[in-house]
Amino acid sequence: MDPPDVIELPFLESLLLGGAALLSHLSLPALTVLRLRNSGEDCLVDSLNIAPFLDRSQCLLYTLEISHLDVKHLPDIFSHCRGLERLVLSKTTNSPHLYLQDVLSLCRGPEEDCLLPRLMMLTILLQILDEYRMGFYGPPPSAVPLLEMVESRDDFGTAQIDISQGTEHYGSLIPDESCIQRVQALRESGRRAEYCVDGVEYL
Repeated sequence: MDPPDVIELPFLESLLLGGAALLSHLSLPALTVLRLRNSGEDCLVDSLNIAPFLDRSQCLLYTLEISHLDVKHLPDIFSHCRGLERLVLSKTTNSPHLYLQDVLSLCRGPEEDCLLPRLMMLTILLQILDEYRMGFYGPPPSAVPLLEMVESRDDFGTAQIDISQGTEHYGSLIPDESCIQRVQALRESGRRAEYCVDGVEYL
């Protein structure tokens, strides 16, 4: 049987229980796709078990999908994924502006400093709530800096940003016109870009 090249861990918090011991002994050098699925935004999970597993495996990951993991834990994981080409992040947060800024800081910069120098596709699925776990009345956080980062990297192919309310009790979010204009500019330059707000894609 050939070593697996795709692995999905359904519940990250299980790594802190019985799954942690198993992961600490695994080595999967052929792994190219890793999906880390947390069951909810309230589960606090760190990278203590994931980063050593990646270091031991010395695998060449091309795709990494992470749901509901605090952005402060991403550098430890990304440091073992410098060959990563496709990144999918999903998060429910009451600090959407800060989250986007933190993701941006990890993705941009000179190649020698950038944690993801080969990244060609970035997908962010963001559900936003306020501090009382209610919705937002105003416009969603601006994704323009992320789109500008995509535009500045010649090797970048696709950017997908999907922002939605974390609750159905409030009205729809108002799209950011500057994001719409930036997406249009990217498409006109031959890049693929998608900007969705509450399930509506704006071209």
